[in-house]
Amino acid sequence: MRYGLALLLCLMLAACARKHTAVRYVPPEEAAWFKFKGSFPEEGRQAIPGPMVVAMQAAANHFLSWEARIPHGADAVDICIRQRQAWDVEIVSWDEQAMLVRFALSPGACRWGGAPLLDMGTTYAVRAHDGHILASSSSAPPPESAAPVQLPPELPRQGLQSIEGNSAAAIQLAAEAFVGQLPRTAENPSNEEACLARLGSYDVTAVSEPGGVALVRFDVDDERCPPPGPVDMVEGRRVLAPAFVTTYAIDIRTMRILGIDLSTRQRVVE
Repeated sequence: MRYGLALLLCLMLAACARKHTAVRYVPPEEAAWFKFKGSFPEEGRQAIPGPMVVAMQAAANHFLSWEARIPHGADAVDICIRQRQAWDVEIVSWDEQAMLVRFALSPGACRWGGAPLLDMGTTYAVRAHDGHILASSSSAPPPESAAPVQLPPELPRQGLQSIEGNSAAAIQLAAEAFVGQLPRTAENPSNEEACLARLGSYDVTAVSEPGGVALVRFDVDDERCPPPGPVDMVEGRRVLAPAFVTTYAIDIRTMRILGIDLSTRQRVVE
């Protein structure tokens, strides 16, 4: 519970978020129009397991930095392809320890006349538990490259997650902010504190709303991060301390955060 309260305080303080991340926020006077609804929308939601989000974050940061500079004299197409919203993402488990992440230009994106753009996509092999990049199909060498890894020509279809560019960019932005807001663990953290400090412990659910807003929710996976006791009885059910659920509202057009909502979810022991 101590860890949960620390997270709550951190989320309430804008300075806490800005201290650890370079994420941009919509100024309060411009974000006042947006209101969180009482419940997370059911229709159109997409769920992504935490380890896949870790792999996507690592690959995206290598593929296209948020701070990528636009070359002097760049035309509209050059500017567009340097925006994460323009790139669809596919993620799939490769083996027990690695994920494959592919970036491909969204159909219809970045077209201002001229011939259609050639496939400029890139595939990464990423170690799932810590986001270490094992291999890349691009000409740029992966950082701290391990032994050479032979990437498959196509991604396996079984278990493949396909994320449209706008949603993928919103998830990446929210994940970067969420990681920056997780309290740092003590020198000798408990198993629960260490688990809750890892992005891979949280499953992500994303959904698009009218008006160019994406909602991205982070909810701890109780199997990956088992809650400790004690167990209480509530209305005949065995329950544990509630888990915090964090939801970000992302302005897709500017890739800035409109607001952060913190709620709780009751953990029930089956």
